[in-house]
Amino acid sequence: MTSPNPSPSPTDPSLIHEAFYHLMGHDSPILGVSRLTNSFGHECWKITTTDRTCLLKIAGRKGSLYHFQSEMRACELAQDGGIPAPTILAKCPAPNVLGRNYYIQEWLDGEDAETALPNMTPEQRVAFAYDLGRAVGQLHTIEGDCFSEDAHGEIRFPSWQTFCQDRLNRLGVDIRESHSLPEEKLGAAEKKCRSLIEALPTDIRPALTHRDLYFPNFLVTDGQFRALLDFEIAKFYDPLYDLPKLNDTEFRTKPDMYEPFYRGYHEVIPWQEDFPLRISLSEGLLYLSAVHYFHARYLTPDMLELYLVLLDEWLEKDARGKT
Repeated sequence: MTSPNPSPSPTDPSLIHEAFYHLMGHDSPILGVSRLTNSFGHECWKITTTDRTCLLKIAGRKGSLYHFQSEMRACELAQDGGIPAPTILAKCPAPNVLGRNYYIQEWLDGEDAETALPNMTPEQRVAFAYDLGRAVGQLHTIEGDCFSEDAHGEIRFPSWQTFCQDRLNRLGVDIRESHSLPEEKLGAAEKKCRSLIEALPTDIRPALTHRDLYFPNFLVTDGQFRALLDFEIAKFYDPLYDLPKLNDTEFRTKPDMYEPFYRGYHEVIPWQEDFPLRISLSEGLLYLSAVHYFHARYLTPDMLELYLVLLDEWLEKDARGKT
């Protein structure tokens, strides 16, 4: 087991100036830079110039060119699809003055939903959830030409069934090697997942899937939904894969937001009879992945405990969510 990697030393501000000017030119002199401390996947710097404010994001935990290209493609697709999200202004893969991939996006005023929520009225919470549901639904209308482990189609799969079977096989190997679960429980989860895979319809379409939908990744401005943030791990999946994390990490403790979210979502993505089966499979794959991640890759006891409980609950339900 490993603990989360310690944060690297902050980049020298003088290099942030140089990196900004390299992409944006010297027409707007920098008035100030400040490092944000609440980002996990990137090192983030707020940059204020004479005529604009920007956010410079330096690749962190996923620093390869492959991951950078995928993130940039996801951001471009979101922008082209009219998704409420920050606009990317410029990008620069390594090698460069920072020694890491980085990009610059517009700065949007506001605060993340997790911070904003305690100060929102009940009416604002309902309106926020509804608008969020519509935005996520809109995201899920952005179709791809294949299922893929990235947003630019480099690692491709011909069907969702093929992807899920491959993912399940890899998870089984990883979990057995790390001893993240007892063999009996892992075997039961694999058996249920295989049964669900066999029952999948064959006409599921690949769509842009954020894969990290929770309140710190939603921007609130003046008590209203403003934007989806951080497309770092977006891929082309069955888009219903996005829903279990939101249900389990947010709506489980905020039940008043569940109904308005899904009212907004289903105005864009109409409900279909196969949704419960597809969501159940997404739950199983997500829970197995999270147990391995929070046990063997980034040891996080509270999150590990949550996903162990969710896995147990899932094993007790049938494919339609009933115990």
